[in-house]
Amino acid sequence: LFPLLGGVIVASIMVIQGNNLGPGVKGIVQEIDDGKGINVGKYFSKTLASIGTLGSGVSLGPEGPAVEIGAGVSRMISETLKFPKDVSHVMISAGCAAGVAAGFDAPLAAIVFALEIVQPSVTTVKDSPIVLRAAAPAVFVAASLSALVAEKILGGGETFVVKKELVTMLSDDRALQLPVFFVLGILCGVCAVSLRGSISFWTKLYGGKMSG
Repeated sequence: LFPLLGGVIVASIMVIQGNNLGPGVKGIVQEIDDGKGINVGKYFSKTLASIGTLGSGVSLGPEGPAVEIGAGVSRMISETLKFPKDVSHVMISAGCAAGVAAGFDAPLAAIVFALEIVQPSVTTVKDSPIVLRAAAPAVFVAASLSALVAEKILGGGETFVVKKELVTMLSDDRALQLPVFFVLGILCGVCAVSLRGSISFWTKLYGGKMSG
């Protein structure tokens, strides 16, 4: 019943907004570069749609909504304060970091994500080097404060609970557990690269961009 209710809520929002809830992160950057004004209604609608989807138990990970909501909020702040384009680009990275940090209570992961994934995709060659150097401190502050505020409001606790039996069955010595997690990290990295390669391949194939 709850997923059905969530679907009705999201469908209603989509109808009201003309089947358009606003751009994603790349679209936000394009709006900034093109000098387009912000549509606040679409950003709020996207937030409500995310709440309706996740709150009703529909299968949707919180990663995407956390990133896009953070980017949207940073866009609204940049627009309100009339920041230049290069500062607005850095604000998007900081907003994404804040969204991930609050959603997963993982500020360190949010910082790495924002600097390694978001920042290179939102900056341009025209951005000031001085502003770009401020990206790391901005992301660090945004992620740290976001995680702190979320912890104070929502309470602490682990986002992902790992059963101790799954770890202690390997060894009671934590030092001996490290190689296992090292191998796990390598396997996860290989899976991530394979997934991205697969997505790129099938996108090109169905898009008619494959040669031969």
